[in-house]
Amino acid sequence: MTANVIRKAIFLDRDGCISPDEFGYISNPDEYHLYPYTPEALGIMKELGFLLFIVTNQSGIARGYFDVDQLNSVLDKMRRLTQEGGVQLDAVYYSPYYKDGIVPPWNIDHPDRKPGLGMFHKALQQHRFQPSASWMIGDRYTDVAF
Repeated sequence: MTANVIRKAIFLDRDGCISPDEFGYISNPDEYHLYPYTPEALGIMKELGFLLFIVTNQSGIARGYFDVDQLNSVLDKMRRLTQEGGVQLDAVYYSPYYKDGIVPPWNIDHPDRKPGLGMFHKALQQHRFQPSASWMIGDRYTDVAF
């Protein structure tokens, strides 16, 4: 007989949570780095059986500060740094939307933007975890309201 395993998840904001938010809008991977404790903390969460999801608002795309390719380069570096620290992230979700932005189609109000639950629902659909056994960690109201 196989016991039912409750899959649980931790959602983490990127900027100000796993990495410093001191550079503003980061478009260059060379400017991106993790906090020194991030790999160890993520490793502990993994050991405790949590799925790990990064959920990040990236309004710099809608504002015209950088494009999706530049963001993906930064996210690739983030994934590489966590892997080098011994941790595989289960998924990374980002919202390029900002209703007051200047770049279509990103300049709209969209449920993917935190505190909206669009990224949460994508993760739930793709990874099937128990929401009541899951957590959000962030540094802003929009993170905790997520």
